[in-house]
Amino acid sequence: MVEPGGQLGAYRLLRQIGSGGMGRVWLAERGDGEYRQRVAIKLLKRGMDSDEILARFRVERQILADLSHPNIARLLDGGITPDGLPYLVMEYVEGLPLDEYCRALPDLRARLSLFLGVCEAVHYAHQRLLIHRDIKPGNVLVTADGTPKLLDFGIAKLLDPAAVDRTQAMTGHAMLLLTPRYASPEQIRGEATATTTDVYALGCLLFELLTGRHPFHESLGDQARLLREICLREPPRPSLCATMQEIPARQLAGDLDNIVLMALRKEPARRYGSAEQLCADVERHLRSEPVAARPNTLAYRTGRLLKRNPARRRGHRRGDRGPCRGRRHVAVAGARGEPAAPARGAATGRCPAARPRDDLRRGRGAGEGHHAGARGAGGARAALP
Repeated sequence: MVEPGGQLGAYRLLRQIGSGGMGRVWLAERGDGEYRQRVAIKLLKRGMDSDEILARFRVERQILADLSHPNIARLLDGGITPDGLPYLVMEYVEGLPLDEYCRALPDLRARLSLFLGVCEAVHYAHQRLLIHRDIKPGNVLVTADGTPKLLDFGIAKLLDPAAVDRTQAMTGHAMLLLTPRYASPEQIRGEATATTTDVYALGCLLFELLTGRHPFHESLGDQARLLREICLREPPRPSLCATMQEIPARQLAGDLDNIVLMALRKEPARRYGSAEQLCADVERHLRSEPVAARPNTLAYRTGRLLKRNPARRRGHRRGDRGPCRGRRHVAVAGARGEPAAPARGAATGRCPAARPRDDLRRGRGAGEGHHAGARGAGGARAALP
């Protein structure tokens, strides 16, 4: 009996804790007395037991059985109810959805660290030729110790040619189960999906973690308009949508703006090629290294170098004092009894050593003030919107 107190295999149902497109999720505990364990049981809904849905449920079960990663909820068991409905016994993740957890997490670096954990889980799935296709805050729970766990591979797609027939026929139904708010343009248009589809969803996720709102937040109440804008309208820069005092726009402008916009490209070929590449760029930003999403100019590389080495930055600033250095040179030369040669640049009142710094300052202003391009996964440079 599927009700509180009912028994499924070795587990006793406690209460329903979630519901999705295909099924409901129950909190349960082991009821045979062998040992204590709480689990989450995903049970197919009555009325959703068509041959197609049953086949997809079995595919999800096999997908989960093949996954073992600290940031992915584990499959523990499975079975069939007395009236013929399949169920999955999953690791019970006691935590909050990613967006709710981050409301009490004002630190930008901590949010980016959580996001990297999600990227690692998605990359692990990609390595096993699996596309999740439904990445959203509700499918990422964060535990009390700050570990993100990716859930719900119900509409995942296998890329393995030997197994593609198991999911190919179900793609049409998967379109009905996806979450439009985090769907990529190619999903909405019913086109082929790839690892870059998950990259787009990760870009939406990152946008929300940085700004507290969806890239197309003003259209969320009108699904038809939302779908049009996802397909046709370029998303704004996160720094223009910052809503949290703890994460001001100045922390987002530059690298993070470009990283997010590259993940949210309309054309899949112009996004990061994988979750791994997106993850690597965020890590480079955290280390103050040049990111692949920005033009690799000398001014930009120098700016990153100076940020990583504050001592060099201070020395570089001291080097701007050209006239002072010239006067010190004259005084030292006179003290040694040598003729005091006029400092270079004395006729103009500035030391030539200051000239490259002026040029650098002008170059950096042009490079950082306008995000003119990004280097794609294949090394080709693509103009940013």
